[in-house]
Amino acid sequence: MVSYLVAPPHPDEERRLRELKQVRPSEGGEPRFQRITDLACWMLKIQKAAICIVERDYLIIHHATGMEPGPMPRGASLCGHVVHQNAAMEVVDTHADPRFENNPMVT
Repeated sequence: MVSYLVAPPHPDEERRLRELKQVRPSEGGEPRFQRITDLACWMLKIQKAAICIVERDYLIIHHATGMEPGPMPRGASLCGHVVHQNAAMEVVDTHADPRFENNPMVT
């Protein structure tokens, strides 16, 4: 049983997935993305940053600083919530946010 909030799909999920196929960056070969995550960590004084691709069933951690790249189930991703609301999202404390407090990426 899932004890955390799983984001529903984007309201126009099929269109979003078609567009994603057109713009998806190549697998791991673009140093500029690594520089972006490194810079985000440095500027925000945080330990982890990632550029993620949210596919139908999986989130692909494409480039990352402080975490391993690779796939994870979309339901466990915080990024699925961003895709569903189609807007930027700020979460100040994931442990205090009821959407994420029991999420395996947080705990």
